[in-house]
Amino acid sequence: MPNPNHRTTENIPQQDNYKLLFDKTPISIVLVDSNGQIVDINTATENIFGFERKDLVGFEVSDLYMLPAADKIPMKKVFNQLLEGGIFGPEDIQIPNKNKKLIWVNVTASKIELDKKSYIQVLTQDISQRKILEREVNESEKRYRGLYESSPNSLTVTNSKGVILNVNSATEKIFGFTKREVIGKKYTDLGIFSPEQFEIFKNNYKETLAGKKIEPQDIKIKRKDGTFAWISIQNSLKKINGEILVEGIAQDITERKNAEKKLRESEERYRNLADSLPEVIFEIDLSFTITYTNSIASKVFGYTSQEFKEDKTVFDFVTLEDKELLLKQTKQILRGEYVKPLQTRLRRKDGTLFFAHIHASRIFNENSVSGVRCIIHDITDLKNTQKKIKESEEKYRLLSENAHDLITVVDNDLKIDYINEKAHKRLMGYSSKDLIGKPALDFVHPEDQELITKAFKKGDGSIEVRIKNKGGRYVWTESSGKFYKNRDGKNYVLTISRDISERKEAAQKLIESEKKYKELANSLPEVIFEIDLKFKLVYTNAIASKIFGYSHEEFKKGLNVFDFILEGDRDEVIRNLSLIFRGKTVDPLIMRLKKKDGTIFYGSLNATPIYKGTTIIGMRSIIHDVTEMVKAEERIKESEEQFRTISEQSLMGISIIQEERVKYVNKTLAHILGYSIKEMLNWGQGEFFKTIHPEDKKKVIEFSLKSENQNDTNVQYYEARGIHRDGSTVWLEIYNKRIMFQNQPAFLVSYIDITERKKAKEELRQSEEKYRFLFEKSPVSILLINTKGKIEDCNPALEKLLNFERSELIGKRYGRLPIIPTEYLSILLERLKKIANGEVIPSIDIQLRKKDGDLVWVEINSSLVKLGDKTYIMVMGHDISDTKELEMKLKELNEMRKEFIDRASHELKTPITTVYGAYQLLDLLHKDKFDSEQLELLEMAAIGTKRIKKLVDDLLDVSSMESKTFKVNKSRSNLSNIIINCIKEMKYFSNKRNHEIDIDILPELNMNIDESRIELVFTNLISNAIKYTPSNGKIQIKMQSDGKFAQVKISDSGVGLSSEEIEDLFKKFSTIESPLKKDLDMDLGSTGLGLFLSKQIIKLHGGEIWAESEGKGKGSTFFVKIPIGS
Repeated sequence: MPNPNHRTTENIPQQDNYKLLFDKTPISIVLVDSNGQIVDINTATENIFGFERKDLVGFEVSDLYMLPAADKIPMKKVFNQLLEGGIFGPEDIQIPNKNKKLIWVNVTASKIELDKKSYIQVLTQDISQRKILEREVNESEKRYRGLYESSPNSLTVTNSKGVILNVNSATEKIFGFTKREVIGKKYTDLGIFSPEQFEIFKNNYKETLAGKKIEPQDIKIKRKDGTFAWISIQNSLKKINGEILVEGIAQDITERKNAEKKLRESEERYRNLADSLPEVIFEIDLSFTITYTNSIASKVFGYTSQEFKEDKTVFDFVTLEDKELLLKQTKQILRGEYVKPLQTRLRRKDGTLFFAHIHASRIFNENSVSGVRCIIHDITDLKNTQKKIKESEEKYRLLSENAHDLITVVDNDLKIDYINEKAHKRLMGYSSKDLIGKPALDFVHPEDQELITKAFKKGDGSIEVRIKNKGGRYVWTESSGKFYKNRDGKNYVLTISRDISERKEAAQKLIESEKKYKELANSLPEVIFEIDLKFKLVYTNAIASKIFGYSHEEFKKGLNVFDFILEGDRDEVIRNLSLIFRGKTVDPLIMRLKKKDGTIFYGSLNATPIYKGTTIIGMRSIIHDVTEMVKAEERIKESEEQFRTISEQSLMGISIIQEERVKYVNKTLAHILGYSIKEMLNWGQGEFFKTIHPEDKKKVIEFSLKSENQNDTNVQYYEARGIHRDGSTVWLEIYNKRIMFQNQPAFLVSYIDITERKKAKEELRQSEEKYRFLFEKSPVSILLINTKGKIEDCNPALEKLLNFERSELIGKRYGRLPIIPTEYLSILLERLKKIANGEVIPSIDIQLRKKDGDLVWVEINSSLVKLGDKTYIMVMGHDISDTKELEMKLKELNEMRKEFIDRASHELKTPITTVYGAYQLLDLLHKDKFDSEQLELLEMAAIGTKRIKKLVDDLLDVSSMESKTFKVNKSRSNLSNIIINCIKEMKYFSNKRNHEIDIDILPELNMNIDESRIELVFTNLISNAIKYTPSNGKIQIKMQSDGKFAQVKISDSGVGLSSEEIEDLFKKFSTIESPLKKDLDMDLGSTGLGLFLSKQIIKLHGGEIWAESEGKGKGSTFFVKIPIGS
């Protein structure tokens, strides 16, 4: 391949006819300088070798024509001989192209002179086709297997015992086994069927051997590589040489099965999306009956899902005065007319009305309208709150500000009144300040001023003038002007000017190219001749004398085109020349040509018209000797009968179309279209078009014309619809190849019925259309981002939310958008990485920046979605600005409440401490002086004081926690002793209830904890267990440790907890309601803060606390898990 270290560069100027001939010749031309460096190549070289011109110019020719190492030295010797005037070739050799594929080429090299410099001209012709033809001739004489092997369907032949006798190449592709691996074996030996699938295949096979006609069956197989595939298999009985054989045809339908699966998934995705939207979705049929509603419809209209299914029509929900309008618009939608979204009143089940905004569109089923889909948005709040809508107009910007041409307005005094400054600065260097108010003629070349003055007076037209740029250089421009009057009636001329300097320079170079054209033409090995409109030769190149045997003087004496053709071809030649002289394109023509000595050879003529300006004055043709190729094609016709035999056995439809007539058709195609072979062969010219769907006729003709115009021998593939004799539509997969049939061009066309596959794809498309409709109409802002972080799509709701146009967002990187404030950027990018890795993450509230700079609060939900075969990140945003505003106000109120509680708690603590101290002194020093009634009153005062003291202490702790000043003082403590002490303190109360307390704790467990705080936690939990467990109940306290954590479980047989109570249990001021409350004969006091404080204390220790219960009346269990620590 070309070595970049060998590159040098030399420009060979080529223009117009010189360049035309250089590029249009079908032979590769490579110009090499005396140092062996490539200086230029033509288009044919790019086509043959696969390189572009920029890839080769400057490289050594030996890098392009790569030969084995042994041939390198002889090649250098040949190159030196060429420089001395020798000629190499013609020689057939094999060389690699850009893709390192060996191709056959015929190479001729000689020395030429261009612009007084010597070059080596290497002419290379791709003869791969000729070599292929020669090989095909040899192969067809041995055995014909082309059609059998090229079938896209698996073809197998087995005997009556199930032994495989033969398979085609498609079998290897579909099943994954080579021919050698399957021939001689039974299907059971291959392990491709599951037991269930094998039973289906075995029964099918038995019925086939019994002579029954079996319909195709879908079977799942396991390929050799372990992957699974779906095939449609059909067996038929054949009798060959007296032996009963079974021919199996299997078509790979994996794609169809996958499409059906995607359809189901897409339908499910549509339903999920529809049910997740906050808008009502209705679907109605042509009789206006509701066929589908999403889940929100029940909430909005008050009907159950079952009631919606009871033959309700859309008119059950509209008022009588709106019914006629709704009926009219629905009919317009069904006819395909555009109808603006409707705003109307709708009726709920309870009779109340609400204003709704309705978007509607047609529903299609197999290309026919089957109903209407509506998205209904409740706009009652909008109607009630918005009485006036302020309309804002967007300023129009002049188109001229973004134009590439110079736009200038000149007033009646020929002074410049306006310019599009951006274009003038870019092309001429002027600003508005440089030109506005200046005389226009000051910038026009003196020789062109009179011309432009006349043009200004005329008021319109186009001229070519020179205009001076800011650097003082005159630039050729093509200027057109138009007269107009402004609102005040003043005259102005609007001019548009375009730089045509390059076009002017090209005209000069055209003259220089004529000489180079003649020199190159004489160096080519192909005959080039030119004739005038009277068919007289006006030019031939040097090789023409050698090929036809006439001297150069004889050509000059007035030979005409008919001196070289046979009489039988005269009419065809005249017809083609007439077309060329009218400017029509004519395909390259292969015909017999006559030399001076009367001998005949086949030539390929590539003809084009010769223009003088816009007038055709003659024709130029390049003649290439193709005698050997024609002979090879004639030999290959001998295999035509073999092709016909294979075609008749094929399951593909096959036809040969020539001059719009059916020249051949096999029985499979006749069956696909519902006609007999005899009928189709008797059709007149163009009559076969009736089997092509009207909407696909243009496409079929375009493919045929493309093949004709390009002389393309490659197989063209496309899909189109056919019309069966009974009028039904048949989808076909078509393979089209241009061939020679009976010495005339024709098309060999193969057909595969893909109707079932198309139906599956159409159903998938309809489902995707539903998704797109919901995407566009959803009020939720949606953004689709690919896995590389670029925005692929957004819906109108997002545009409305942020005031950005869709075009301003698509293709931009998500992380570089101006809508994302800097403080959120790293958070959002980290979220995208997690989502791309498949993590499910919660929503997040952030602020986004609108186009005008305002910030808006948005709740962001992100997830990974798959659309088609591509994966995207879908970001959904809800405007929560109003909610955030309420949260801010709530936060302020909460701060006020907290401040009040803090202040009140501190104010109460001192007097409560004094009162409680006084009680303790009375109880200690004077208790014996009080009677029983006084002692009871004193006890009541003490209990109340204790409750108030506990409430104040708890409130102070809560306040410390909320202000982040609450701390735990850890030290090495025995958790077992703490729990035992708590049980002892509460023993009095448990004895009053006659509770059974089962204690199962470790004898000693030293931990790094705050002893007083942990004691408070277990006091709260044990007192709750006593308080909410009726008399004679049971309480269990169990401790476990795994060396890292200690876990304490406190269970009771008390009133139990509901799931709602468990959810609120550890919140501030949470209390438990119980039907047993009246039966509880004691009050231990409750502030509603005990469990809240307990959870916060355990969290500060790095632990967990939670509760479990089977329900009300079934007891409760509290768990405390604390790390042991060092």
